[in-house]
Amino acid sequence: MVKTVALSKKWIVLLHIGIVVLALLVVVGLRVLWVPKEPPREASGVTVNYPFMLTITTQKNNYRQYETVNIQIALRNIGNETVTIMFMHYGNPSKLWFQFVYDESGRVVFYWNGVGLLPMVDVMTLQPNESREISCTWDQKNTDTGIQVPLGFYYLTAAVGFILGEDFNGTVVNLESQKRIAISTF
Repeated sequence: MVKTVALSKKWIVLLHIGIVVLALLVVVGLRVLWVPKEPPREASGVTVNYPFMLTITTQKNNYRQYETVNIQIALRNIGNETVTIMFMHYGNPSKLWFQFVYDESGRVVFYWNGVGLLPMVDVMTLQPNESREISCTWDQKNTDTGIQVPLGFYYLTAAVGFILGEDFNGTVVNLESQKRIAISTF
């Protein structure tokens, strides 16, 4: 026998408010976890965590305002042995590797939101000295406003995270590398 419970309008309104507040907390919480507060200031464009090297390069260091920034990101096995790595999303190398652009004060002006990507396991094998590359572009626009960023220095940030090995018991490896560029009028 099923017993139904009638809720008053007050309880229904409070339940709806609670659901909205919970949804907002989840969205804000994910954004806080997703966007780091302080960028690393090492901007050589190369990060090594043996046996891996992550590089982020551009065609030049100075760009005119409104000029498209062409970016190349590479993950290389610099070790002497073949390695197998496991990603938790499909399609690697991925545009997800180009994560953020910070301004000189450390504020995030660009982030790749990854909407529409399904989480899936993706396994990749890299022979010694083999690399996987991806090319990306940045249109110099702020992700949140869609407006051209002001003149100044910017840190393009590549980040890759994976598990070393073919199962979930492997070592977690996180690499992040930055490249500093200038946006100017000349």
